[in-house]
Amino acid sequence: MLHHIKGACNYENQGTVNGIRFEANRDAVQYLGLLADDQEWIFALKEAASLRMPQQLRELFIYILLFCNPENPQNIFNNFITQLSEDFIFKNNNDEKLSKWLAFLDISEIYGDIYPPLDTMIKCQCPDSYYNSFEYSAYLFKTNDRILTLENLNDTQRIHAQEIINAVNDESIIQRCFSLDGPAGTGKTNTYKVLYYILDSEGFNVLNCAYTGIAATPLPERRSIHSLFKFPVPITLFNHKSKLNMQTIKQLRELLKDADLLICDEAPLANKWILNEINEKLMEIRGNELPFRGIPCCQAGTFVKFSQQQNMEDGMNKQMLPF
Repeated sequence: MLHHIKGACNYENQGTVNGIRFEANRDAVQYLGLLADDQEWIFALKEAASLRMPQQLRELFIYILLFCNPENPQNIFNNFITQLSEDFIFKNNNDEKLSKWLAFLDISEIYGDIYPPLDTMIKCQCPDSYYNSFEYSAYLFKTNDRILTLENLNDTQRIHAQEIINAVNDESIIQRCFSLDGPAGTGKTNTYKVLYYILDSEGFNVLNCAYTGIAATPLPERRSIHSLFKFPVPITLFNHKSKLNMQTIKQLRELLKDADLLICDEAPLANKWILNEINEKLMEIRGNELPFRGIPCCQAGTFVKFSQQQNMEDGMNKQMLPF
């Protein structure tokens, strides 16, 4: 204030701007536009609220928290909580308190463990109705998955899971490629989950993927093989080579370099180009001659769904006998 207000002779003159007396000098400074405030971020959220969906608005709010250092995050959150939670309001029969809390949980999940913690900047009260909601049941189901152990498997599943865990722990074991074959309902997905959470709790890096998005849904990371290895869609003989920018290549290298186990669900659906390209990527990154470059690889699925088909001309040629 002393550098920008001319002729201020006392404390009262210092807090007066254009004849308006402000109780706090901070208010006077903001009125003059000398102090950064949150108007720019408020304007950005107002514009986004008229054009974007609530999920995108929540992501924008997180970007503002992370990179823009807002003056009063709680005030911004309170002003836009209705727009941030519109999708939850629609899903939960206009229960605004529950919807606000669910929006806060979604923001918290995306924000993660970044410093400073989100709860030091934003406060939101959890309503009693949350504990009777579907979202709370889904949260409990997701949390209970993390306490899966080998005791949750039957004898056959436990034997095979233990073999895979031993291969991850001991690099001298020669057999490092495994195939879990079985029809639907035999517990393949449950075996993947047990392997993932046991090895993840021990500090190993487990990569989960599936050939289709539907098959990837029950997996812990919900990632398709196209998403993990950056394959084009659809994959053909001529386009199976991934065309990636340098930043994506760097991220993929770091991911595969530190991998300790690769789980691929519905592997029988994948064609030979995919498996060969995965092998080449791992050979380029890890540089040894072992299949899949020494990473224990668990390919799962069933061949029961594939009928015994062959080309009719090939079949006729095979039946023809030489004279």
